[in-house]
Amino acid sequence: MMVAMSNDRTDRLQPDMLLKCSRCGSWHAVRPHEGDVGESAAANDMLFWVCEGQRFFAGSVGGRARLPIRRRDVVRGRRGA
Repeated sequence: MMVAMSNDRTDRLQPDMLLKCSRCGSWHAVRPHEGDVGESAAANDMLFWVCEGQRFFAGSVGGRARLPIRRRDVVRGRRGA
């Protein structure tokens, strides 16, 4: 399955989206923190990626990414194909 970049500028961060790492240049999945982050909605909405054993903040669910992102379900420019 080929995965293409999304051209939709309105894409917002969601768990399991791929983010192009500013550290290594590879694509990493963004995920919520594993473990207890507290009870606040803001803490539970935070997404991170892991590169070389270090965790980096990607943004919050529904927010804009500061780095390029792509969706796993975007194939040849068509969503859900």
